[in-house]
Amino acid sequence: DDDLDEVDDDDGLGDEEIDDDEEKQEQESKRKAASKGFPLKAVILSCVSGLILGSITIAVLYYLATPSETQSPETVLEPPPKPPPVAKLSKPKPKKSKLRTKTNKYSYYIQVISCISHECVNESSLQLQSLGYKTRIRTSSESSGIAEVISTNVLGEEESAKIVKKINSDKSLAGYAYRKSIKKGFQVSLGLFPELETANRVRTYLNQAFKNQIFFKIQRTTQKILFQKVQIGGLKSKKEAEKLRKRLKQNNPDFRGAFVFSVKNK
Repeated sequence: DDDLDEVDDDDGLGDEEIDDDEEKQEQESKRKAASKGFPLKAVILSCVSGLILGSITIAVLYYLATPSETQSPETVLEPPPKPPPVAKLSKPKPKKSKLRTKTNKYSYYIQVISCISHECVNESSLQLQSLGYKTRIRTSSESSGIAEVISTNVLGEEESAKIVKKINSDKSLAGYAYRKSIKKGFQVSLGLFPELETANRVRTYLNQAFKNQIFFKIQRTTQKILFQKVQIGGLKSKKEAEKLRKRLKQNNPDFRGAFVFSVKNK
């Protein structure tokens, strides 16, 4: 009986082993069928290739976009140019400088001396030219009180000539001496002086210099006389002209009656 039981046990084990082998075969056959039925690699490859193609397509479309599409954001984002600052501050104000220059529409001259004789004109012009000034002569006819410095003595020809020569050798003296012929001989005259002050000064000087030989007096007349005015200048400012006038009066007593006047420029 024991032997039978062992045999039975062996048979039972053999049956179990057979069942296990069958199950393994069935599982392998299922795996093979499953692997043959679903192509996994092909699906993965197709997905990857699809993604690559899609990205390439997007990139091509981006770079091949039309200029209007690419430039439109730039034109929209550009801020409009700022208008230039409106400088409506009309600056005709510098014209004020022109108003200042209007003071130069006048030129200033100095009338140095008014002469009646040609000798006076020539001598005064030479003196001014030696100082470096260019002179101009203007003539005018006026009825005026004239003072003549003339000797009271009547002299002979030779004596009057000596006195005239001596007087004219003194360059500091105003006027120009000459002999004036009368019926009985000659008088010495220093000419006609429009200014009485100048005539008085000349007379006083001569009477002191020739007190033992000759005496001079002032003879006044009113008549229409042709004056010759010796002038210098053409200066731009009255201040400069006044300085020049003072300088002339200090350097030459003949020019003490000098004065400044203005002339409107054309």
